[in-house]
Amino acid sequence: MLLRAITTGLGVLLLTACSVQPTVDRRSAEGMADAVVIVIEDPRASLRRIGAGPGYGLPSAYADDPLLKRRSAAIARDYDLSIIDEWPLRNLGVHCFAIERPSAAVLAAIDRDERIKWLQPFNEFALQSNQSTTSATSENCALCQFKAQFDSPGRNITIAVIDTAVDTDHPDLRRSSLVTRNFAGPRGNPDEEDHGTAVVGLINAIPSTEHGVDGLAPAARAHLLRGCGQDNNAQGRCNTLTLALALDAAVDLAPDILNLSLTGRQDRLLDELLGKLLANGTLVFAAHDEQRKAEERFPARQLGVVYA
Repeated sequence: MLLRAITTGLGVLLLTACSVQPTVDRRSAEGMADAVVIVIEDPRASLRRIGAGPGYGLPSAYADDPLLKRRSAAIARDYDLSIIDEWPLRNLGVHCFAIERPSAAVLAAIDRDERIKWLQPFNEFALQSNQSTTSATSENCALCQFKAQFDSPGRNITIAVIDTAVDTDHPDLRRSSLVTRNFAGPRGNPDEEDHGTAVVGLINAIPSTEHGVDGLAPAARAHLLRGCGQDNNAQGRCNTLTLALALDAAVDLAPDILNLSLTGRQDRLLDELLGKLLANGTLVFAAHDEQRKAEERFPARQLGVVYA
């Protein structure tokens, strides 16, 4: 599966993936298309802050800590709002909750509320892919920069990839140091997704036979943070919630390299988290879609991100 995935998606390495529209865990994409995210301060002491919402397969005291839900519920009550989902982001010290979009007058009132840090859309993001059949070793300058800055074959470096799931049972990945975490919940088909497998394989595979895949940095410590799901049409899907959770975890990892093979609308939450990574010295590689408007080129538009 790994070799097939790489052969059919050679544009993935450190920058690419399948073009798609995202979705959410418990709601359809249609149900979230007009949602609004409210961001408030996380009122808990920093040592009690956790970085994951319920239902995402992560160890968390979230469900047993009613303080955050009381704060969001109070705001929802005041404005007669319907909360769709909510989650804290430890590294930003904030709590976020998505609501069904109210009237313009109610939104304006919420925006003036001193309890609110900011409002933003609930955005969707598309994994990107290079449709050319050029070799993965010569497809972009980002790879050249990577090879030049770190000792081959990637010893003593940590690489994080935010993508779809990975087939960790693949023979060429069984001996890698890959660690996986799921921030996309049950959406998609984790057992059948091949995009993340292709990306991680190109980076971290150790060939099991003479015909196996030889990754570019097989000795690197690799982390796959599943922030996107892949549907039955092999389309990867990500959104503000899943990417925020994955990026929050990436800040904790403090990787040398972060790969984001996706693009979409500028998103303040994600920009803030990406800024933390860049400030900590992480090299961020991103996809770039020239067909999109400038304000729809997250994360490539942020200063310091390497893209192609």
